[in-house]
Order: sequence, then structure tokens, then C-alpha cells
Amino acid sequence: MLPEIERQQKLGKEVAFRADGRLRKPEISEALEERGVKYAIRIPAIDNLERDVAELLPRPVGRPSIKPLVEYKGFLYQGSELGHRKTGRCQG
Repeated sequence: MLPEIERQQKLGKEVAFRADGRLRKPEISEALEERGVKYAIRIPAIDNLERDVAELLPRPVGRPSIKPLVEYKGFLYQGSELGHRKTGRCQG
């Protein structure tokens, strides 16, 4: 993965990384951050986290609009295996 990221960056491309929670390892996050890569890792639902973003979960009543309703909320979390706090963002 890292050689491909470096190759794309040498070509002048902006690199973004998206993964499932199984790839949530400190060494991956640190390697991506060192290289300036934007990344999103989907984490499993946690009760405390779900309470923090609860206002984004319900859908509006009525017919959906043509343009989707997109809201964001930032939060801090600390994963048990990460050992340090991370900034997260929820899209609802």
C-alpha cells in the first residue's frame, strides 16, 4: 500500500485512503499521517459515540428532497488499541 501511495504522490496526485475498522491499527494511521494522506476508517458502532452523533441519525419526515441532506459533526474518540485520542467526523 505505501509504495503505491508514494508513487501517486510523486505524480502530484492527492491521495485519500478509506478502510474498514479491521485496518484500524496505529501503524497504518501513523504511516498515512506522516505522508499527509487523508483517510477515513469506518469504526464499529460504540454506545458512547452513537449518543454523541444521535441528532444526525433520524431522517426527516416526508418525501425526500432531490438534493440529499448532508450534515457533519466532529468528535474526539480514543480507541482501546490506539492508545491516543483521534479526531473523528460523522456524516449523517
